[in-house]
Amino acid sequence: MPASAGVPTDRDSTWGPVVARLRAALVNEYDIDGELGHGGMAAVFRARELALNRRVAIKVMAPGLLLGEGMVDRFRQEAITVANLQHANIVGVHSVRTVGDLHLFVMQYIPGRSLDRILRDEGRLSVQAIRAIIYHVGSALDYAHRRGVVHRDVKPGNILLDGDGDPVVTDFGIAKVAETPGYTRVGTVVGTPTYMSPEQCMGFDVGPASDQYALGIVAYEMLTGRPPFAGTGMAMMLAHTEQMPGPIRDARTDVPDAIDRAVMRMLAKKPEDRFPDLAAAIEAFEAQPLGSLGPVRAEMSALAAAGTAETHLADIVRLPRSPAPASAPPSPPPTAPRSPRTLRPDVAEIRIAPPGELEIGDYIVLEASAHAAGGTRVGDARLRWESSNATVASVDAAGVLTTYAPGTATITASTGSARTSFEVTVLDSSVASIDVESPGEVRSGARATLMARPLDRRGLPVSSHVRWTSKNPATATITDSGALTALRRGVAVLVAEAGGVARAVTVTITAPAVVDVVIDGVPAALAVGTSAPLRAVARSSRSADDVPDRPIEWRSSDPSVAMVSATGVVTARAPGQVTITATCDGIRGTASLTVVSVRASTVVIAPPPSPLRLGDRVSLRATVYDASGNVVTRPVTWRSTDPRVAPVDPSGQVVAQAEGWAIVTAQADGVDAHVEMLVRQPLVPVSASGKRELRRLSATWWIVVLLIAGALAIGWWLLRP
Repeated sequence: MPASAGVPTDRDSTWGPVVARLRAALVNEYDIDGELGHGGMAAVFRARELALNRRVAIKVMAPGLLLGEGMVDRFRQEAITVANLQHANIVGVHSVRTVGDLHLFVMQYIPGRSLDRILRDEGRLSVQAIRAIIYHVGSALDYAHRRGVVHRDVKPGNILLDGDGDPVVTDFGIAKVAETPGYTRVGTVVGTPTYMSPEQCMGFDVGPASDQYALGIVAYEMLTGRPPFAGTGMAMMLAHTEQMPGPIRDARTDVPDAIDRAVMRMLAKKPEDRFPDLAAAIEAFEAQPLGSLGPVRAEMSALAAAGTAETHLADIVRLPRSPAPASAPPSPPPTAPRSPRTLRPDVAEIRIAPPGELEIGDYIVLEASAHAAGGTRVGDARLRWESSNATVASVDAAGVLTTYAPGTATITASTGSARTSFEVTVLDSSVASIDVESPGEVRSGARATLMARPLDRRGLPVSSHVRWTSKNPATATITDSGALTALRRGVAVLVAEAGGVARAVTVTITAPAVVDVVIDGVPAALAVGTSAPLRAVARSSRSADDVPDRPIEWRSSDPSVAMVSATGVVTARAPGQVTITATCDGIRGTASLTVVSVRASTVVIAPPPSPLRLGDRVSLRATVYDASGNVVTRPVTWRSTDPRVAPVDPSGQVVAQAEGWAIVTAQADGVDAHVEMLVRQPLVPVSASGKRELRRLSATWWIVVLLIAGALAIGWWLLRP
């Protein structure tokens, strides 16, 4: 629980009688030294556990509530609920106690301030701080939801920031445990109206989505400095069910789009329209956890610092209490009478060891001491610290100096009339090292991106340009942005430079990736008992070149028909058909293989009549012979070089379709035979009258021929000597 702004005395608290009874009951276990806060149901007191010498917070139930039905059970249920939630961002419960008519539990003490107090003092917060708070509070609630616990009263007053700035969720007083029904029934409206979900306002049963809505209201308030709805309790409850929150950017223009969208979805009226769980909301919010160092951690620590300082002050001014009851004060020891109060000497000088060179993000505990006029150290002097420029460097009440931006600031320590100042100069963070994320191994022909982060001497990121170079560009090249292109196998040495600091890394370039595997040398048919060597060609993504020296895994779909060795030699064992597979780098290539009893050696085609006339049909016949000259029955496939002239069907029938020339091939077991097909125009048919005319012309022709021959004979006879 947080330290309050002031620790009221028992006289000022309405819980005075309860405190007296509580102190008397726990006298041998706890030293109660003040009230941290109280409400209608319970009060919380700060105490010191004597056995372990640790601070604790004790929550005591209001005695007036004991008459209420089930209130004691509800109070104890809160303790049991929280005690079973073991999470860094949920307040821890040490024990549950009943002392007489007082019901209480002892829990973890959180020094710091509540988010409610911080928002009242600071107004809206930075985006970085809001992301951190949403991450840790959302993670804590998501953890509780997964265990069946719904908080039901998420609000800034129940979110604490401890001394280191870590958010802690507390007050599960009205939490509903899924496995323990009966404590909160449908129709009962409980919660804080400013942060209640629509379903909670209407008295419906609520689940994890209700906590998500409430956390969305908290995020809205942290961003804008005010909750989305105002007015009386009933007015706000009505607004939750009917009105949409005003746009966040109307109050704050620097809100990132991702946060704007995430908050508005968390504030959806219907639970099913919100994120499925808070883990998804955190991711959409782009929330990040607090690191051990950094400006966000410094800001969160500063937000809680006032509460921490008040706690330290209370420890200083309050004298230790006696473990004896107040009614029996201890007798003074039998010594000399107490002398008058010793006056602390006035501080005349404050000595400070100025820090050395400072950079943005440094955290320095200033070493300071107060001294009297004679040089004597004044050990109990309280120093007041100030900074002339808190945007450059701030200093908290404990003397912790934090730097934020380049520049100068004057730091002053004072107490009474003594005052000492010194000047600090803050420089930009310089690069001390470079953190490189390298793939380590890249395939030739592939691309990769190398990430480099310049870091300062504390290991925090520094904004500095990184320049990449390759020491052997023939193996790999790299751009200034870290885009690597692998060219060939080997080892590439790559250097990242930033702020005068260099970091070299090596990347092994391996053989290129295989994208295709082709099997060569597969025979059309393989006779039983014979073998044939196969070859697998692996091709890369870089080009169509073969990828050498890559292991090939061979496999046959049916080893009883044909088996294949590790080197790719296939052996036929029985007639049938199998699929041969070659695998390289997970990429497979396949080929079909037919196994026959006897393999064809020769194929002969009976020659067709030639030439063919248009429209003619002829059936070709192919005879298959083995190596011994015996006719074997083998399946024959037919093809034509020009199907437009002479197409051939699977049975070997050829149709003369166009005038021209084609070669028809018959193939069996990979053995071919060819025949030439010549197609011509058909002969013109002659009619009966034409035939008579031809006979008449033929007779006349012969008469003429005989007359000429007779004339030649007579002339020869007459001219003979």
